Amino acid sequence: MPGAGSQTSSELEPATALTIGDGCVLEHPDKRHDRTFTEGGRTCNEATVVNDSSPSRSRGGAARNRCGGQAVTELVEVSSGENPVLDVVFVHGLDGDSRKSWSAKRKSTFWPEWLGRDIEGLAVWSLGYAAASSRWLGHAMPIQDRAINLLAHLESHGVGQRPLCFVTHSMGGLVVKEMLLHAADGRADYTEFATATRGVVFLATPHTGSDVVTMAVVKALSIIYRKTPAVDALERNSTHLRQLNTRYRNWAVHPTTNIDHKIFYETRPTKGVQVVDAGSADPGIPGQTPIPVDADHIDICKPSAPSDLVYSQVKRFITGIVTALQARPGATGQQETPRQPRLNETPQDVGAGVGRQASGVPVMESLLAVPGVGRIPEQPDVFVGRTHELARLEAAVAGSGGRAVVVAVHGLGGVGKSTLAARFAELHADRFAPVWWVTADSAPALESGLGELAGALAPETVALPAEQRVELAVRWLATHEDWLLVLDNVTSPQDVAGFLGRVRTGTVVITSRQRSSWRAVETVPLDVLAEDEALRLLTRIVRSEWPEADLAGADQLCSELGWLPLAVEQAGAYLAQTRTSPAAYLELLARFPARMFTATAEGGDAQRTMARVWHVTLDHLTDTPAAGRVLRQLAWYAPGGIPRNLLAGAVEELELSEALGRLAAYSMITPTGNTVTVHRLVQAVTRTPDPTDPHRQPADIATARDTTTTMLATNLSKLDPRTPADWPALRMLLPHARALLEHTTPDTDTSQTSFLLNELGVYLKGQGDISTAIDYYSRACDSHQRLNGPDHPYTLLSRNNLASAYESAGDLARAIPLYEATLTDRGRVLGPDHPDTLTSRNNLASAYESAGDLARTIPLYEATLTDRERVLGPDHPNTLTSRNNLAYAYRSAGDLARAIPLYEATLADRERVLGPDHPDTLSSRNNVASAYESAGDLARAIPLFEATLTDYERVLGPDHPDTLSSRNNLASAYESAGDLARAIPLYEATLADRERVLGPDHPNTLSSRNNLAYAYQSAGDLARAIPLYETTLADCERVLGPDHPDTLTSRNNLASAYQSVGDLSRAIPLYETTLTDRERVLGPDHPDTLTSRNNLAYAYRSAGDLARAIPLYETTLTDRERVLGPDHPNTLSSRNNLAYAYQSAGDLARAIPLYETTLTDRERVLGPDHPDTLTARNNLASAYQSVGDLSRAIPLYETTLTDRERVLGPDHPDTLSSRNNVASAYESAGDLARAIPLYETTLTDSERVFGPDHPTTQIIRSNLAKARTT
Repeated sequence: MPGAGSQTSSELEPATALTIGDGCVLEHPDKRHDRTFTEGGRTCNEATVVNDSSPSRSRGGAARNRCGGQAVTELVEVSSGENPVLDVVFVHGLDGDSRKSWSAKRKSTFWPEWLGRDIEGLAVWSLGYAAASSRWLGHAMPIQDRAINLLAHLESHGVGQRPLCFVTHSMGGLVVKEMLLHAADGRADYTEFATATRGVVFLATPHTGSDVVTMAVVKALSIIYRKTPAVDALERNSTHLRQLNTRYRNWAVHPTTNIDHKIFYETRPTKGVQVVDAGSADPGIPGQTPIPVDADHIDICKPSAPSDLVYSQVKRFITGIVTALQARPGATGQQETPRQPRLNETPQDVGAGVGRQASGVPVMESLLAVPGVGRIPEQPDVFVGRTHELARLEAAVAGSGGRAVVVAVHGLGGVGKSTLAARFAELHADRFAPVWWVTADSAPALESGLGELAGALAPETVALPAEQRVELAVRWLATHEDWLLVLDNVTSPQDVAGFLGRVRTGTVVITSRQRSSWRAVETVPLDVLAEDEALRLLTRIVRSEWPEADLAGADQLCSELGWLPLAVEQAGAYLAQTRTSPAAYLELLARFPARMFTATAEGGDAQRTMARVWHVTLDHLTDTPAAGRVLRQLAWYAPGGIPRNLLAGAVEELELSEALGRLAAYSMITPTGNTVTVHRLVQAVTRTPDPTDPHRQPADIATARDTTTTMLATNLSKLDPRTPADWPALRMLLPHARALLEHTTPDTDTSQTSFLLNELGVYLKGQGDISTAIDYYSRACDSHQRLNGPDHPYTLLSRNNLASAYESAGDLARAIPLYEATLTDRGRVLGPDHPDTLTSRNNLASAYESAGDLARTIPLYEATLTDRERVLGPDHPNTLTSRNNLAYAYRSAGDLARAIPLYEATLADRERVLGPDHPDTLSSRNNVASAYESAGDLARAIPLFEATLTDYERVLGPDHPDTLSSRNNLASAYESAGDLARAIPLYEATLADRERVLGPDHPNTLSSRNNLAYAYQSAGDLARAIPLYETTLADCERVLGPDHPDTLTSRNNLASAYQSVGDLSRAIPLYETTLTDRERVLGPDHPDTLTSRNNLAYAYRSAGDLARAIPLYETTLTDRERVLGPDHPNTLSSRNNLAYAYQSAGDLARAIPLYETTLTDRERVLGPDHPDTLTARNNLASAYQSVGDLSRAIPLYETTLTDRERVLGPDHPDTLSSRNNVASAYESAGDLARAIPLYETTLTDSERVFGPDHPTTQIIRSNLAKARTT
């Protein structure tokens, strides 16, 4: 017996299965399922800048900075014909020169001279200016300022007095755009300069910027690093360039602008850099297609012969302009004033003087506003929100100082623009006189509204002709202040441009679906309502007529309607009148979308429904047929973040750009960078067929659906769902593919849909979303069977993949029969030796293994390996996989004598066949290390794990899932070695990385959480272990389901932690529940079920309930011997545990022989140095001590301690337990002279290794204290 009061550490081996997923085995052993199918120089000092203010024309004599670009401004006259009708001005770009920029290597190729020679009626000029890229080489002037200076310089030399054409290169094009916009704005009397310009040639102009300003590119192009503001302004997608391009494009396409363009872009890199790519070279001007040129950025403006593409095209372009000019009657080379729209004309006087003319027509300029005159539409009964937008309107019109204020409220049809404008007008009716509302959706409607304003101001004008009344109203508005005019539902800015051009005072509020092309107009974008505002709107509308309405689910309804005010109003009115609940409305919307999108309450405006409002918008876009096709395709994707490349299949690229531009202009979509956003209700209406709507014909919608499917399938076919490098692209595509599948029915699935379903299933299964993967695989199965028949290889493949998903979900009751049926069908259709048939055999063996049925697993793996060696050859990758999987099965069976050599041979073959860095080779290395760990050979396992991790990080990168598994495995090996100081930080880092890379709910992340909790438990830190176990269990139940094997393991582990802390009142019921669930889910003979039985028996023993513990231990041992075999490590553990239960019951007559047998078997099966063998030795010594046989106990304890120090190291927890036990035996023998020093040494070591509060430390401290008092 131990000495009085001493406590012996019984060292029951850790019989609980405390790791899930990749705990000890750590990565799944190469269980390979079918691959997804595919259908279907120097520097110089800063030069002095010379300001050339001379009005004379220089022929090239200005001083130049020879170290860089042009340092002064000069206008070089290249040639001038007799009576020229057109000035052609060449404008170079960054680091350019008035001559060198336009000359090839031979000076005779200065091609501006060719134009003067080849085309009559030209005056050709070359403009030189400071455009150095570096601050060491001249001007640091921003593009805007440079443009203004050059505009003044050109104007001072008379350029702009006759029609004008620019030929520009690179940044020169941006400078010219700035010049023309500055002139067009009427600043400093340059207006004629803008109207004189008839054409611009853009040669590689970076309209949206260039990567040239990045440091790497600047270095590649040998540009000095200190860039000027001009270079900084060229940054890709800079705000200034985007705004410049939008303003220029709007001006250039305006009906009053008479200008044409010719656009070129380079196709060759410059010193390895694409300075201006095709996208940036395109300003997006409708009807203009950029022309590719086989040249780099520097040589694109240097044609070497008149036959070159650039010269011939520019010559033809300028010839066309000259021909048109010369065709004008009396053309003299002086520019004509273009005609403006009618409302901008100054008509013949209708009278003079003050008061009333002789004709009776009032003089509007002197007519005062009549109090009470005004027109505002009736306000809706309910108005909510819009506080911010009303404040923006108020801010825009405040403090105008008598100047005209024009504000355009723009947004999607139905978003509430008119309601907002009416609300604003109503709130400010006392501030303005008059407040007048004009429906302005067409020119006649605008003119009618203005004519009615004239009649309201001066009733005597009612009898005048309509045209005259319009003019009178405009005159009154132009000469009075403090009025508010609302122009509602303006179709296009051009429709009101003439009117706005004549109004210089007062306030104009415009509502329009058009978001772009508003010049000199403050804009207020209007979006959908906030979620709470939409809910409040719906509630107030319904309750105004149906006070007792139960509005449960109203928030879901508002969400489905996308918080669009018109849709919410329409739904609210319908609910109130028909006494329909929100849930019922949602069901109607899903079942009868076509009817519900046009449904109105009785007395409602049939024109103000979702379908009708957007029908009208699309009517305005009939001149762009591609717009409808693109919108119909957009309707099938998710609402937000639709990549532009997913639309490429609907129309040609140029048509696509135009269509997106028009749709965006009418607020039907919102472009953001390379993606597009569409309101979900616009999508819902657009994809709902309606034979009466030309924009929603059923055949057109079906075509759009199929095109969308093809585009998604095409993009997915370029990606590998198993390759992490492709995951970002897959994550971007996933919501759009999900939306398509959600909005289509299986009966419409095509072969492309089936491919999409399979690929997404593979990806989602790998990401841990097993439930959705099963849904997609199941639908793919049904689609393939319908399209191809039950025996088609694709059908069989989809069945295999579905079985694989069932297996991953732990649903072996469905996985195994499906694998078996697929194997039978593949054998019948493809033959028994077909590679797919062999794969089915491998996968079925894997499922048997998951079910714990090793009696069927091992023979099937062995047969599959034999067949693969015969059919595919011994070195085929699939053959090597079979070898690996068979080794894993041997290891699962506890047969390490066969597993380790087979693992080692597979590793050698993979290194030879695939190479040392192939992922399969790295996997083999990991598996060999894991087998060494199972054998207790940590001296070989840990270095191999460490080397494998290093290789994974080098080959696959630190964030690859396999690298993270390798890190987890190394932490597990450290833990097995008792080195918790290294294990816990590595577990913590792995968990953080998995949460970041895979997400918090991925199965591997959940596994990491469990493993970290177990490490905390091993360290005695149950205050951290238990909460982490509890969180992991809750997450497993939520993510994987309550019956998933990993969830059951998590439940077992939490029970184990409760037991460790002594809380048996919670541990035992949880163990019992887990056992019941495992028997139900996995079956009574599954290894995990047997583990649960063992653990419950252990809890009964801990509670002192040996009457229940011993029979359960005995049953478990019998079942393990039958299921796993007498030599399986788990069977040997059961023997040890039963012996310990006998010992606890004082039945040493049965305990000692069983301990002795277990030790003999472990030495034979596992080897004399295996940790489990050392545990058996320790426990036998404890039994000898219990019967007072210290002559056998002490030598056995001492031998065990020596072996543990040699095998496990002096600081391993088991080694420290051995020291304590030896000291306890010395104490029992009365040898306190040896016991107390050994206790003291062991306590010091335990405090150093575990800490002072660890349970083991506390036991040793207690033993020492009692020994000292003996």
